[in-house]
Amino acid sequence: MSVHVKLEEGLKRAWLTVLPEPQTTTIAATILQLTKQRPTLGSWDWIIDLRKPHTQATSEELDNIAAAFNAVTSKQSYTIFVSNDPSAHDGCERLAQRFLHRRHLAAKSLAEAKALLPKTMHSI
Repeated sequence: MSVHVKLEEGLKRAWLTVLPEPQTTTIAATILQLTKQRPTLGSWDWIIDLRKPHTQATSEELDNIAAAFNAVTSKQSYTIFVSNDPSAHDGCERLAQRFLHRRHLAAKSLAEAKALLPKTMHSI
């Protein structure tokens, strides 16, 4: 698999990391598979490390991900993209139109991404 997934149950936080080639699974396909298996993951905070080359999500995939996330979330949650791409901030702004109650932010490192998330632990 070319996307590593780590789920932190107590924090309700999902970490996705693009691994080096070969790209056998895309980030979008991985997110859709995870939220199909466990719909409540759509309400979790997500940190997605995009610093390695990866396949961009299509508009249809983004709509499907937004539908899965919007179906289960009623409070503020976050998606933080770890990226070296200067246009990542612009991409985050465009995503705001598709997702309800979710902020999309960009960070340059995993430590910076983690610092952007609320410090409180969600109830189990």
